Amino acid sequence: MSRGPFGTARPLSLAALDAAISETIGKPVRADRLSRDDVVYRWICRRAIAEGSLRFNTTYAEAAAGAGYPVPRLNCRPNRRRARQQRVSTVYRALCSLQAAGLVRFHGVKRANGQWRCLSVGLTPAAFGPRPPFGRSRRAPTRGPDRRIRFSRRSGTSPEVAIAKNRSRVVDIRAHAREGPRTAARESQGDDPPSPGGFLAAALAPTEAPSDPSAPRPWPNELWDLREQEAVELVELFEAAFGIPAQFSYEKRGPWLRRILDRFDRYGDRTGYTADGRRWRHGAGFRAAAELILQRGALYRTGNRRLAKVRSLAYFLPLLDQQSKKERRTWRAHEGREVWGPTKEER
Repeated sequence: MSRGPFGTARPLSLAALDAAISETIGKPVRADRLSRDDVVYRWICRRAIAEGSLRFNTTYAEAAAGAGYPVPRLNCRPNRRRARQQRVSTVYRALCSLQAAGLVRFHGVKRANGQWRCLSVGLTPAAFGPRPPFGRSRRAPTRGPDRRIRFSRRSGTSPEVAIAKNRSRVVDIRAHAREGPRTAARESQGDDPPSPGGFLAAALAPTEAPSDPSAPRPWPNELWDLREQEAVELVELFEAAFGIPAQFSYEKRGPWLRRILDRFDRYGDRTGYTADGRRWRHGAGFRAAAELILQRGALYRTGNRRLAKVRSLAYFLPLLDQQSKKERRTWRAHEGREVWGPTKEER
């Protein structure tokens, strides 16, 4: 059975969602939080299937009503405002939790005059498919008729985690709900290196050369995590092509790289699973970045003087940014829209 943008893949089970959130916060998730995140996640999946796209526009009031929370009827502006005021905190916390687990990305959309227009929500490739990013929970969670979560066993999740909970720096939730969650690096306990369960803390930490060469590096090179699989592979590809450390700070350059890759994918082939949900395929953004890195890496190894100044992966971000914008201009030209600047055909 085809499920629109999911193909034949299915959304994550409750046990897989339990494992993903527990792995992110570093301990088994509470039943009330899992119930809140579950109903919001299920509504996002239903809405994505109905829209036929993994990314769609919505509002907090509409999300709260779709998740089944008691809100006024959304038939007039005062009711929508009151519904948003009642449930913006609940829906925002659920979206933040799902985004921290790498299942959802969301942000506010503004009008040309600066007013907030709506909320943009999108599912990541890790949010569906045959292979959950963190396996499945051993606690065997089940939903009751009242939507409460019950656990048959309380032996924790799989894999086991022992990382401190990530405490957000957000003070006023309503003030920052439209902008989305703020990025805050998780402080590690003691001097122990971060475990694979603390991927978010390691990815947000600035990259520094470790004192011990045998110690694990701050930037995670594991390919098990689908949230930033393309960024990790590009870092490893750069180091293999140039033979020098990538020195890529995810805190400073990660969002820029993500926007560039998303721009390529938006006007080219999208990234994600194939229709059968079995094989991962890279999008146009990763292929363009990999081609540029391999081409310049071959020249760098031959002693090209122009590339002698390359010291990190961030050197290629402006070039990729220009290429992605040229790809967008080419698409606009093919669609008959107004274009500013050169396109591919004019090179």
